[in-house]
Amino acid sequence: MFRLKRSSLKRESYCFPLLKTKKTIMDIVTLSKSIFSTLLPFLKKSKSVEKITNDIKEAADTSLSELWNKVKPVFIEEFEENENELSEDIENEDVVGHVLKKSLKKDENFAIEISTILEKISPSITNIVQDSQNVVQGNISAGGNVEIGDRTDNSQHIGRDNINIQDNQGTVQIADTININHYHAPSPSQGQVTPNQRAEINAGIEEIKSLISKNKIKQAIEKLLATTQNMDDDSHNSAILLASRWNGLQNNIHSGLIDGQSATVSQNQIKSSLLYTLDELE
Repeated sequence: MFRLKRSSLKRESYCFPLLKTKKTIMDIVTLSKSIFSTLLPFLKKSKSVEKITNDIKEAADTSLSELWNKVKPVFIEEFEENENELSEDIENEDVVGHVLKKSLKKDENFAIEISTILEKISPSITNIVQDSQNVVQGNISAGGNVEIGDRTDNSQHIGRDNINIQDNQGTVQIADTININHYHAPSPSQGQVTPNQRAEINAGIEEIKSLISKNKIKQAIEKLLATTQNMDDDSHNSAILLASRWNGLQNNIHSGLIDGQSATVSQNQIKSSLLYTLDELE
């Protein structure tokens, strides 16, 4: 099972660096998210490194194979549970994102190589069908529920009887339900932090880290909720989601619906997500 290393608790820079060659390419956060979303269909299908490698080869995309071969050593080092088998954490975007960001920031050449590969397969990235075993290009035919785009709270759920989708390019054939998510940019007044607010946020982050180090996860989440109260919606929503996950876990424990080992695993996953959220705030 994946465990965060002590170095993960150290303060990192307030913003993630932009990687540059002859032109500016993706920032680290975008890069890690792109890697995760591109490989997720294969990671969900199997946890066997050998099976994932074969499935990607069968996709007949040399750039996709090139991407997997680049990040595979990182995944094996951090997530290998048994010989040739990856842990369930490989499907956790928060945990995988934290690991990928560390590797990408540590080796700029590695990050540049990954970014170059992703640029070559970017048409495929835009048409990944999440929770499916297929990565498709061009038109999309859905045999079941399909979710397009990033997961946000601003999604539209379109039933079988409503298939008139504005601004659609290409053909979308709907069998059951398709969820099309939209990105809503924050207004200019959102996300702007004054120096005094930044100082308060920094103090809050340090207090949260101290609570985590003492394994006081409930108190750490409560402090995160207070710290993000006046920040942008994404930051506060992340805190609300963590609080919901924690409350759900406690309810399952008190109801006897989860054993001690599973509860420990879930608590560690929440702790990892909490640390990842702190990375995003800094």
